[in-house]
Amino acid sequence: MGYIDRKINTYYNLYSTRMMMVLSDNTNLEHELNRLLIFMKNLDDEDREMVLRHLSEAHRLMSMGYIGKKSFERRKKSNPNRKTAGLSVSSLSEDERQRLTDELLSETPDRYSVEKVQKHFDRLMGDRKKIRVEESEIRTRDDAMMFAASIIYSGTEGFHYEVELGDEIVETEVARIRNVTVKRREQ
Repeated sequence: MGYIDRKINTYYNLYSTRMMMVLSDNTNLEHELNRLLIFMKNLDDEDREMVLRHLSEAHRLMSMGYIGKKSFERRKKSNPNRKTAGLSVSSLSEDERQRLTDELLSETPDRYSVEKVQKHFDRLMGDRKKIRVEESEIRTRDDAMMFAASIIYSGTEGFHYEVELGDEIVETEVARIRNVTVKRREQ
């Protein structure tokens, strides 16, 4: 029974360590806390109070995830030195290379191209001349990325909108975004 108990204890210790490493993004918190406590031991009361105040302000839980069976499964390592890893360029003609390139580009369309961003704002604005981030409903990552793409494309030829950056930050459902104003360009 002692042997089985030791094995179970070892398993639980490994499981606990794995959980700690996954939840702390591969940071050994025990080691970091020990270093912090040793550092704080040599401080006077005022400095220690200041360090603790700054630590409490800096600590914020960003995300919490749970571990499933997938994180413990052993994955078969891929062999990067396989002979069939890619196409031999010398065996392809120029026409075949062009065809494969065109297929690759058509299979992965640019979700945030100038045309798609422009259509998004045409649909979003309707007959209005301008729209601000705080006025629009940004519910998905794509909505936020459209505003980011409008900042990138602002001032380029072919994009019929210009962007003015605001000073305040707006909290949306998916992101914290600078309150920008997207205006129709006079044509």
